[in-house]
Amino acid sequence: MAELVLNHQVDWTRFDSKRYHDKNYRTLRADDALIIRIVRDFFSQAMDGRPPGRGIDVGTGTNLYPAFAMLPFCDSLDLIEYSPNNIKWLERQTRGFDVTWNQFWTLYRDSSAYAKMDADAARDALRLRARVKRGSVFDLSTSDESIARWDMGTMFFVACSISATDRQFRTALRGFVRSLRPGAPFAAGFMKHSKGYAVGRHSFPAAPVGPVEVHQTIADLVDRIVIYDVYSPDPLREDAAMMVATGTVRQDLA
Repeated sequence: MAELVLNHQVDWTRFDSKRYHDKNYRTLRADDALIIRIVRDFFSQAMDGRPPGRGIDVGTGTNLYPAFAMLPFCDSLDLIEYSPNNIKWLERQTRGFDVTWNQFWTLYRDSSAYAKMDADAARDALRLRARVKRGSVFDLSTSDESIARWDMGTMFFVACSISATDRQFRTALRGFVRSLRPGAPFAAGFMKHSKGYAVGRHSFPAAPVGPVEVHQTIADLVDRIVIYDVYSPDPLREDAAMMVATGTVRQDLA
């Protein structure tokens, strides 16, 4: 039996940000559009009447739409990323994101909570509110930074895509939820039953998880959680489907 690849065994400097972005986010795909609608409507309801807070997106990579989801509800937004190439990409995009992202933001504007911002206003808001920080999901709930917990959060295609082991998947997902304040809403995306993925010539590990593993991992930390299977007539990958979970952290979680 082959040894499962752990996160620290991966050379994340080999992650080709441009290639990954061009394959996944150059155009708005049907599956991502469905995810945006789910997360948009969830946050619109969950954050209704709450004052602006502090948001976190973990493992942002070259995907801005989770950060977009929190933009109207945050006066600061921390983008936590580990890969050096992804950090450079994010630093450029947060200074003024490319016009290709306008199509993603337009879909958010179908909700009244987002409608006041056009793409230029969203571009300015991201530039002013977002801070790109190098960090690891494994350090989230143990670092000094976590003492000031976040008021809402997203983590897309991260916990399942940084290691081949169930143990590190669970550690990453629980660490993300525990970094949020009690009552904080969150959304998290996963590649369902992925066994790994390639970016250019380099292969990266994945933990083959499904809805049961996601629910079991954080059921004791949340007041409620809903897990959606994301279907598309033109899936990004034939070997793994997408799913997204929304929920709120338990009010009594210390």
